[in-house]
Amino acid sequence: LVQTYLSAPKAGAVKPEAAKGGVRITKLVTVQGKAAPLLQGVDAKTCETADALPPGAFYGILAGARPVVGCTDPSRATACQLVALGEGGPAFAGGQALTVLGSVRGPLAGGAAPDE
Repeated sequence: LVQTYLSAPKAGAVKPEAAKGGVRITKLVTVQGKAAPLLQGVDAKTCETADALPPGAFYGILAGARPVVGCTDPSRATACQLVALGEGGPAFAGGQALTVLGSVRGPLAGGAAPDE
């Protein structure tokens, strides 16, 4: 997660229209416990959502109670990998509401995961 924040663009590098995305509410369609290639080294869940997500890294709330960060798959806007922040709260499950509150940064160049 630290690498995600360190690779964020400098202030002013994000276009204002991209930063104005606003709150988005969607539903998790599927949740898989398989390895998450974009967020290696953390306990991430691979998920499919009903609606498109913002490109790159984002933060939000799962089921109205659990803070999460996620990374959208560069090849499919409805696929993402989510990581819960902190302990407790509802478990990841299909049908839960995912509220995307904002974006941390846009997609990495070439859609590649950061080096460890």
